[in-house]
Amino acid sequence: MQLQNQSPVQVFNSNNKGDPSLSILIPTFKRINLLESAILSAIKQDTFLDYEIIVVDNDQSKDSLDLIKKLSQKFPSANLKLYQNSENIGLYGNWNACLLLGRSKWMTIISDDDLL
Repeated sequence: MQLQNQSPVQVFNSNNKGDPSLSILIPTFKRINLLESAILSAIKQDTFLDYEIIVVDNDQSKDSLDLIKKLSQKFPSANLKLYQNSENIGLYGNWNACLLLGRSKWMTIISDDDLL
């Protein structure tokens, strides 16, 4: 699978652990308050799995970067990554971008308004 335009650019990576067991993929667009709740619900799961949380933002604002930095300071063991698209590639394009970026055998996509 390839994106039609440019690939998302990684703007933040809190951890460079080995390959995770699970990739939690969160596409988002201009819903920063909902995004925070979605990320926190993933971080607070009671699991022994090594996981990564990948956020792919369809907006180029600084809001998601500020949020990810704040959460990575509060939860230093969380494996948080943020990518931003250079332009809005639409809902399905952003889902596809998420799937391309996940590194594990097992992946799940949750929307920014979903909770685990």
